[in-house]
Amino acid sequence: MCNVSVGFFENAKNIGEVKGRAEGIKLGKAEGIKLGKAEGKAESVSNLMKSMNISIDEAMDFLGIAKEDRSEIKNWLNKLK
Repeated sequence: MCNVSVGFFENAKNIGEVKGRAEGIKLGKAEGIKLGKAEGKAESVSNLMKSMNISIDEAMDFLGIAKEDRSEIKNWLNKLK
């Protein structure tokens, strides 16, 4: 293989690595945002429960938390304790 070809393939490899890292960072940020939102909702639920003296389900009803998200919020509440 000539030197030009070697340089081309090395450059392509480097570009692929950069794109792979960028995609990993993008996925990591998205996951972090998702976890941050869940933690914030859990804190809101906890605050409502304490300040209004209501159950976890009543607090989630007040906040409009979807049924499919409630188990995740309950897991976060256990972590906050």
